[in-house]
Amino acid sequence: MGAICEGEYNYVFVTSTFHIGDLGGIENADQICNERARDAGLPGTYRAYLATSTESPEERLGSSSGWLRPDRRPFVYSRDDLVSSLIRFPLLLDEHGRLSEHVGQGLRIGSTHQNCLDWTSADTSHRVPGGYVGLTVRWNEGALGQCHTEEPLYCFGIDHDAPIPPVSVGGRLAFLTRGAVSPDEGRDAADRLCADEAAAAGLPGSFKALVATSTEAPLDRFSLDGPTWVRTDGIPLWEKAEDARNRVPLATLNVGADGSLVSGTRWVLIGSTALDQRGENTCNDWSASTEDVPVNLAIAERTINWIPSNTYTCERAKTWGARVFCLQE
Repeated sequence: MGAICEGEYNYVFVTSTFHIGDLGGIENADQICNERARDAGLPGTYRAYLATSTESPEERLGSSSGWLRPDRRPFVYSRDDLVSSLIRFPLLLDEHGRLSEHVGQGLRIGSTHQNCLDWTSADTSHRVPGGYVGLTVRWNEGALGQCHTEEPLYCFGIDHDAPIPPVSVGGRLAFLTRGAVSPDEGRDAADRLCADEAAAAGLPGSFKALVATSTEAPLDRFSLDGPTWVRTDGIPLWEKAEDARNRVPLATLNVGADGSLVSGTRWVLIGSTALDQRGENTCNDWSASTEDVPVNLAIAERTINWIPSNTYTCERAKTWGARVFCLQE
């Protein structure tokens, strides 16, 4: 579901092999990408998504645009999506289409000023900027690595410059609110925010917040006999609705009711560690916002470990401006 079945487009993947910062130069980095692609039977020419002292990673991709993962689900439709980090399906598969062993961990990308001496050094004193494998907003930023550690590479095909046609899967709609809800305002306030933002975007049907209480799991509020949920940009979250019980989402739920990326805080009120479990940490059933009361939060830019097992304080959730996932009934 959500795959592009026809057409020739660029592929993108995370290498299954790990490497130190001394790659023997940028040409050898590109060679690694091409060898990995050939080994997996992926067509085309590839470049490593790395900066050099004279080029940014994007500049090294030339005029290429639109990239599919090895499972042919789109990573980004176009070059503009790449630059703005409007990710459709997260970059977390290796060249064989397997889940990368490095998901959630940092990966070197570099900059024109920090690049392991143009990828010829493994000096332990060098620091290199990078991103996090499998995340969306921070897939290429936020991490700070070292030149001597072993990490995979991002590899991008560069043969095609045509954007990928958008995926449009039918189903019940889902989105992330742009507005925040204080955890002490009650679940009804979260439902009202969902309804208000859906109405403002002209979305049909009724929406509720995907949050737990001490007596109800998040999914208890919705029928699992209906169609699956899809983001408002047409990207499916699960193959079928019942998969939400025990499978991680196919894509991150970080687009708003209007189908565009929601920037800012990535924290989301959820109240449970699983969608089919009653809430154990719900800010006293959404009536408290103090530092002595715990809450479970989801992270909107993740699919793997998108609901961490650790808790946060309800005061911190309020300070962070935590948002809400909204699902159509």
